[in-house]
Amino acid sequence: MSRINWHRVFGLTLIDFFLDSEYEVILEKELTAKKQFLDIAIIKRKEGKAITELPEGLEELAAHNLITYKSMQESLNTWAIDELIGHYVNYRKQESQSLHHLIPVEKIKLFAICTRYPKSLEQSGLKLEQQQNAVFNLTYGSHQIKVLVLSKMPKAQRNAIWQLFSGTGEGFVYGGQNYNWHSRQDKAILNQLYEFYKQKGAVMPYTMDDFVRDYVSENLHVLSADEVLKRYSSDEVLGHYSPDEVLKQYSSDEVLKHYSPDEVLKQYSSDEVLKHYSPDEVLKQYSPETIKAFLEKLEKKG
Repeated sequence: MSRINWHRVFGLTLIDFFLDSEYEVILEKELTAKKQFLDIAIIKRKEGKAITELPEGLEELAAHNLITYKSMQESLNTWAIDELIGHYVNYRKQESQSLHHLIPVEKIKLFAICTRYPKSLEQSGLKLEQQQNAVFNLTYGSHQIKVLVLSKMPKAQRNAIWQLFSGTGEGFVYGGQNYNWHSRQDKAILNQLYEFYKQKGAVMPYTMDDFVRDYVSENLHVLSADEVLKRYSSDEVLGHYSPDEVLKQYSSDEVLKHYSPDEVLKQYSSDEVLKHYSPDEVLKQYSPETIKAFLEKLEKKG
């Protein structure tokens, strides 16, 4: 399996959460000429729906929210905090009207989101003040930084998005079953996370087969009957489902234009076919020559 781009996957999941809301999520915002990137920015918009419940730790978002993110393979240390402060300075300069009219300090909040508890910060002499189960406040110079530890987040519906990045198979399964995706296409992100947790030996009661089945079921509606049927031979389709299950989904036109009379009729008895369609519905699909050739073939078999 190729290496996961944790920052991008995490950011894309946040984009899904805030989709169509009053906040916009920006990934890897470039802030300097030397390409220094802020991981994530959540920006208040003039348009969009208000969110009734935010994940734990994000309850009081400001107009501008700057986030540094560290996955389970990274450490949230003083250097990461220094970088966040540097991004804050550059962002405030870049997004303000001018250096004389800077964005007010109270309209910008800083967040450090990490999978593992940041022991290295405490070892550096910094104090993390616990505000909630997995939410801490870090005073760093004149700055207040909210630290979210995803591995400590309680399992709750509002925290399902955090559980996907909790670093445990159990948390991932909970998140996968409880996070309500706004964009069904974005749910494919779970594929990368599933493979990672499985590779690490996590017990995964929710199998990849379960995921594929659920994902296909939820998104099948975006495909036309043509797009579904052309992917399979008649044997593949009809070998998995009863005549009732297949035929009730489509009109006679949709089914019969994909397959020859031989392909359709050899699967079923005449009773099974004709209880769904009248002789007129079946025969009008084919030319007189085709019907005549098929009848001649039946006569020879008889």
